Amino acid sequence: DIFYTLTSVFKHTFKDYEIIIIDDGSTDSSVDLIRELAHKNIRLFSKKNEGVSIARNFGVEKANFKYIVFLDADDFWYPNHLENLNVLVETFPTHLWFASSYEKKHSNKLISPMYSPILEKGKSWSGEVSDFFKYSYIDCLAWTSSLCMHKGFFKSLSGFDSRITHGEDTDLWIRAALKEKLVFSNTITAQHNLISSNRSSVVDMKNRN
Repeated sequence: DIFYTLTSVFKHTFKDYEIIIIDDGSTDSSVDLIRELAHKNIRLFSKKNEGVSIARNFGVEKANFKYIVFLDADDFWYPNHLENLNVLVETFPTHLWFASSYEKKHSNKLISPMYSPILEKGKSWSGEVSDFFKYSYIDCLAWTSSLCMHKGFFKSLSGFDSRITHGEDTDLWIRAALKEKLVFSNTITAQHNLISSNRSSVVDMKNRN
C-alpha cells in the first residue's frame, strides 16, 4: 500500500529529495493517510482522473529538482536506491538517464531478480549500456520505479504519451534509448510488485491502447 511504499523512501541513506504525490482521483483513504504523515519532503497535488501518463507528466512539471525518479504505489525501494542513482549521476555527469537493477515479487513466497545478459558483468558492475535493446530482450533494463531521468531530457521527449493506456512506459524507454545511452547499475535497489490488485496491468484488455 501507499504507506509501505512511502516508508521505503523515508528509510533512504540519501536525503536530498522531494516527494511529489499525485492524487489522480483516488477513491480510497490514501490522501488522508498522506496528510496525516505531514512529512516535510512531501508535496501533494490532486487532479481529476486522466490516466497514469498525464498524472506522471503533471508530477514532473511540479518538480523542483534537476533529476526525476518515479515510484509507483505498491512498488518498493531499498534504502540505497537514491544513493546508488546519485553515484551514477555524479560519475556520468553528461548522461541523461540512469537505472538500477531490480527484483520482481511474484507472490509472498517468490521473489526473483530481473533477467538480462548485462548481469553477467557482475553484481558490482555499472556503466554505459552499449546496446539497450540487446540487453532488454527478456526484462527491460528500464523500469519505471528503478529509473532516473534528467528533467530536461524527459521534457524533450514530451514525456509519457497519454494516448497509450498500457505500455506507455515501454514507449518512452524506446524513444529515450534511440536518443541517448542509458547508464545502468547491476546493484538491485528496487522491487517490482506484480501481485497488487491496484496495478495498471489489471486494466481490461478491451480498454487498452
